[in-house]
Amino acid sequence: MNTLSRRIMAAVVLAAVAIANIVVNNGCGVDVFIIQDAGKVDGLPSVYITAGQTEILPLQIDPHGLGAGTALKISKEAEPGILQYEYAVTDSFYWDLSAIDGNPFVEDRVHVVPTGNGAGDPTNRCMALTCEPGACADTYSFPEQDATRACPVDTGDFIIDLCSVDPVEAVASTGTAAAGKVEAEKEEELEEEEEDSEVFDRELLVVAASVRPKVAKPAPSVLPLAPPKIAGVHARFRGYYH
Repeated sequence: MNTLSRRIMAAVVLAAVAIANIVVNNGCGVDVFIIQDAGKVDGLPSVYITAGQTEILPLQIDPHGLGAGTALKISKEAEPGILQYEYAVTDSFYWDLSAIDGNPFVEDRVHVVPTGNGAGDPTNRCMALTCEPGACADTYSFPEQDATRACPVDTGDFIIDLCSVDPVEAVASTGTAAAGKVEAEKEEELEEEEEDSEVFDRELLVVAASVRPKVAKPAPSVLPLAPPKIAGVHARFRGYYH
């Protein structure tokens, strides 16, 4: 291929993938560090992603149309080894994961998902790649393996989930959490009903006390008055006995 053809091809490739990015989600409990190593592109910045954060990296394409590749060398803070996401663009978008230089995520789940045109097509293996904890058969563990995948040149973003959660476990966890939340809400409602009932009972007692009829005190009994003593009469009868 002559120089002009290479330049034309490079222009076509750059136009096709100009809007594509690599989205790295750090789901780990520690920070990760990424070195961008592109053979034909100098001065690429290194990237530091804190735990729980996301970084969007634009694709780095060989501007000379020679198909030189780019590697994202991903490491954990204070741990040896690197996991490499490697890609190159010629007639297709070729990519892979390599653990040849050690894999600091060997005990974690790593998930890479292509999006856009061709995503999910098994013909060229333009499918998601998942490394479960302790086992990752689809990565390069030694150079002789065939672990390269291919997507159309005009593919979309690539999503790299580091320390991702198994969707089945996530659903189960979500279901358990939801069930626990429902149970907690029921208990809270019962407690509120009991409190409302107690308040109602107290208010009812107050109302009952306020409307209770007062019992009239009995009028004091009136005793008949003793007949008046007539001094003269008693005096008259005294004379008969003396």
